[in-house]
Amino acid sequence: MMETIHLRRESSNEWVETTVLVPSAERQLRSEMVGLRPMDVVCLAENVFEVREAGRVSAVNVETWECTCRRWRGTGLPCGHAIAVFDRMGASVYDFCSEYLMVRCYRMAYANSLNPIPDVGRPVCPDPVHGKSMLVSQARRLPGRPRGKAVEELTRTSKRKIKCSVCNEVGHNKATCKAGTATANSD
Repeated sequence: MMETIHLRRESSNEWVETTVLVPSAERQLRSEMVGLRPMDVVCLAENVFEVREAGRVSAVNVETWECTCRRWRGTGLPCGHAIAVFDRMGASVYDFCSEYLMVRCYRMAYANSLNPIPDVGRPVCPDPVHGKSMLVSQARRLPGRPRGKAVEELTRTSKRKIKCSVCNEVGHNKATCKAGTATANSD
């Protein structure tokens, strides 16, 4: 973060003093002005204008900085319809650009610098091997689903005992019962 702030502060100092907007916004505004087609501007109220262009009609409100195409509100830069209105009014386009796109605002954002934060709040524990104190790292929970615990193997002694349904003795079942075959043969 410190390097990013420093680099942006230094790069903004190299910008030409005559530009009002940051270079990317200036390029975008220039391309909007170059691609401007002829538009008819009609004043509907004091601050509301109707702009007709190739069969389309757009309403521009200069007071609230809105156009029905919604590009002006979304980008902070006036759209082509608003630029046509400013041309008719004789107003400067830069007066209707968002202040966040201005060079002075950009420079104010990166004017202060961040200083490194010392490790004041972290607990220190002594290293038993080297006799030095070292910082204890904070354990963080990893993203994703936690692993399940390993299932303990079932021992052979916990096997279920089989009980015969004919003679009710343990150790065999109805199919292998000798008492059941004796009663079946006698019938």
